[in-house]
Amino acid sequence: MPRKERKKKKEKLKEKRRKISIKYQRATEEHRAKIEKSISKRGRQFPKKFAAFSFLLIIIILVSAIYAWQQNQPETGTSSLYTLTSSDLSEFRGKPVILEFFSTNCKYCPAQIPELAKIQDEYGDQVVILSVAPSTESPTELERYKEENDITWLLARDTVGLFDKYAYAISGVPTTIILDQNGTVYFTYTGILSSSAISNIIDKLLKE
Repeated sequence: MPRKERKKKKEKLKEKRRKISIKYQRATEEHRAKIEKSISKRGRQFPKKFAAFSFLLIIIILVSAIYAWQQNQPETGTSSLYTLTSSDLSEFRGKPVILEFFSTNCKYCPAQIPELAKIQDEYGDQVVILSVAPSTESPTELERYKEENDITWLLARDTVGLFDKYAYAISGVPTTIILDQNGTVYFTYTGILSSSAISNIIDKLLKE
């Protein structure tokens, strides 16, 4: 998705959150006014401590609701992250798959991005490129990382145990694992792998 469209979506999301925040604030004020009106009609003083506690409880509930709503936004389709379904990656059968295992706090990992970008430009949809981060990574941080580095291929959190599945080959990050069209490991490498080296392997797989 073009950066301008992503920016527009983010602005629309912020505006939507702002409107919801205002809506909850108004609802809180209306509720408070109802309590005060009820006190006045009954002609007795509402216990101040209980009133303060009740109002505080309402605020906590509303703030929690807004926070929960915001946290759930990436799941509504606005997220650019890929959602893994299983560790066998069966959805990619029939194409070579380039798995890049990385983390956002890895100082060497950004150097692998331009190499993968060259492969993406050269082979297009003939291959699948999937960058995978540990499950402990924040979706927000991954979104930022993806946008700042202009990553146009798939990027996902490891929610299906790929780091564990290929632990024997991952001695650090970045690690590149290339699967053949049947999902079998064909090549592994830890460190920065050049686009020419990847291209040689992809060419062999596409000829088989």
